[in-house]
Amino acid sequence: MATLRYRARFRGEMKIKRRFRQVPATFKNVSIVEAPWLWLPGCPPLNPVLANESVNLIYNTLRAICGRIEGYISALPPPYQLTRPLLARAASTEARTPARAPSFSVCWSITSPLPEIINATTGKLENGHPSLLCKQSMFARWQYLVRRLPLLPQDPSGPPLPPLPKNLDYLLYNEAKALCTTYQVAKETLTSAFERAQLGRWIKKPIEQDQFQCEILEADPALLFA
Repeated sequence: MATLRYRARFRGEMKIKRRFRQVPATFKNVSIVEAPWLWLPGCPPLNPVLANESVNLIYNTLRAICGRIEGYISALPPPYQLTRPLLARAASTEARTPARAPSFSVCWSITSPLPEIINATTGKLENGHPSLLCKQSMFARWQYLVRRLPLLPQDPSGPPLPPLPKNLDYLLYNEAKALCTTYQVAKETLTSAFERAQLGRWIKKPIEQDQFQCEILEADPALLFA
């Protein structure tokens, strides 16, 4: 059991100092038995605000993943559904050694014999080619398939699919995603549930980020589906 001491700095940052090093790192009930003082500049000392409180980490994890939204989300279009993951306590955990983030990342796929080394600055391989896991490559695979196979609805009872544009060469990535009406309905249901639960609005990236055309339409299918 560890005793925590709270110090509030001028900028409003809350720092937590460990008085002892034996801090439970697994999913357990952690009782905070003492928070000696909490002080803000210009204010009188306050009584401990977390004294005798119990924090259940498994409950908090489940609540963060799906618990807060359960009572507000309903009528998701098939095949989408709210799933409750199974969580278990860990008997022991490995200590994590913080280190500076490297300038590269490694991605692998079960269909590829070798991993990909990606430049973390550009998001591309060292030779300048796009990764198999990037949006550009996924868009190229979708383009390859949709030109040869008809679009099928995810669920027969779902909304009908809009017709494909005549010229797919100029189709934007965000326009292709909008063609999946069932997914769009499920996403809108989720974001509306967050607002009803007063959990805030879903943070969206700038729409310009997905307004791009496929630049590797002529890529070798053997490489796209490697």
